[in-house]
Amino acid sequence: MLDLDAVPRHGEAVIYRLVDGEAILLDLDSSYYYSLDPIGSEIWGMCDGTRSLQSVAERVCSDYDVDWDQAQADLLALVADLRQEGLIVIDGMAAETRSDPG
Repeated sequence: MLDLDAVPRHGEAVIYRLVDGEAILLDLDSSYYYSLDPIGSEIWGMCDGTRSLQSVAERVCSDYDVDWDQAQADLLALVADLRQEGLIVIDGMAAETRSDPG
């Protein structure tokens, strides 16, 4: 179960670039690419293996006009989605099943 003590990092097969404030991610294993809006891009940048999700949520609350419960819920949902796609890894946690777009 994903919680705020988790320390996420980028997947090893993922490369990214920032373009006009948005992160463009490429999964080299699947050849799928993804884009994140500016707030998602900032969160992506903080998921570098050195910060807990607690720290990331606190930063989001301080940088944006969002309450704690909303920041926590949105952050956990985003990280769960990124993790399911194999873009985020959390050491010590089993990998999620990657979705197959068919």
